[in-house]
Amino acid sequence: MQHFDLPEENAPVSEWKQFVEALNAVTLTMDQIERGYDVYTASSLEEREDGLIRFAQEEGLSPPNVAATAIIMRAYVYMDALSNGYDMKAENPERYTTIATDPFTLYRVYDDYQVVAGKWQVDPDDTDIVAL
Repeated sequence: MQHFDLPEENAPVSEWKQFVEALNAVTLTMDQIERGYDVYTASSLEEREDGLIRFAQEEGLSPPNVAATAIIMRAYVYMDALSNGYDMKAENPERYTTIATDPFTLYRVYDDYQVVAGKWQVDPDDTDIVAL
């Protein structure tokens, strides 16, 4: 199956912007993100991405390979907080539900591009970080 991967490290910003636009075009619910993440983690390492793409197809998400990537990137917001001891679902349910709808943000730190789900605030005094 065709995977939807991050652009190459030195790809032009236009490719990164297209990547983010594609992710933002996929409409998901938290239920789909939770169930998709469960499919992803229950699969063997070799089958994880393909299993998640199949899940996206079964859910009618289009394009399924982009939806699969969006699911993982949105689930990461919650899982990262959880791994740091913060259960966003229990402690901030309003914020938790916005994980599914927050736009992805593209920003640059030095020469590396980063993509996160949610509004990412850039400190105007930090000249090493630029929101795009």
